[in-house]
Amino acid sequence: MDDIWTNVRYYQTSQSVTMDDIWTNVRYYQTSQSVKMDDIWTNVRYYQTSQSVTMDDIWTNVRCYQTSQSVKMDDIWTNERYYQTSQSVTMDDIWTNVRYYQTSQSDKIDIWTNVRYYQTTQKR
Repeated sequence: MDDIWTNVRYYQTSQSVTMDDIWTNVRYYQTSQSVKMDDIWTNVRYYQTSQSVTMDDIWTNVRCYQTSQSVKMDDIWTNERYYQTSQSVTMDDIWTNVRYYQTSQSDKIDIWTNVRYYQTTQKR
């Protein structure tokens, strides 16, 4: 997943880019990955096109698709949804931490901890 997060972070640096371009690139990298998340990003892109939607609906869809994936990130999105509901989100800090921990795809509790930290201290 390393290349995926690298690309996401690259586009996120401005924190004003449309999410559509980000997910296009994510989907591009995902097609060759063992974890096929193409359908997930399709749904994310659908919700993101307005650029003003809260992330709650997005995570609902992500969780729906994630439940059958080999990389179980369901709990991540559960926590995301809890913190994201009242936020207008720029994801750069979150992805930075996710990318770091995703290299092993196992240290999930630390991912949630970092997501919590950024979401509670850096109000979006």
